[in-house]
Formats: sequence, structure tokens, C-alpha cells
Amino acid sequence: MKRLERDTGKRWISGLCAGLGKTYNIDPLAVRLSVFFITFITGVMPGLITYVLGWILTPTANQVTPQHTTKEETKNLKLNQRD
Repeated sequence: MKRLERDTGKRWISGLCAGLGKTYNIDPLAVRLSVFFITFITGVMPGLITYVLGWILTPTANQVTPQHTTKEETKNLKLNQRD
């Protein structure tokens, strides 16, 4: 099963809708339009609060590390990302 991650490469605002689209094999534009309409149908604030919470709680693709890495491997990954 795929893990939900924000896709910052295809983002418009935070990458949340692009990440949802990638995870569930849906066009990100369809997800964005759905979020937009649901936000305005529910009265703006519930949609905005939900979006911001999703933004905060969903990690970006580069923040997710494999579960079975050692501290040394994690350190090497961070050093390689700087190059």
C-alpha cells in the first residue's frame, strides 16, 4: 500500500492534492477541483481548516524515511541530499 505524501514537485500550494492524486491514482486537477467545491459548499472555514491540517500532518516525499534504516544510513542520506 502506498503511503500518503505531499508531492512538492507538482504542487500548486502545498502538494497535498497532488499527493492524494498520486496515492489513489486520480488526476491531481480532479482532486483540486473537488477540494475547491467542497470547501465552498461547506462554508469555506471547515474546508480551509481541513486543508491546513492535512498540510501540517502529511509529510513531504523527501521527509519520509524507510523504517529499517540505521542512524548511520540516515546520516549518509542527509549528507547526500546536500550535494
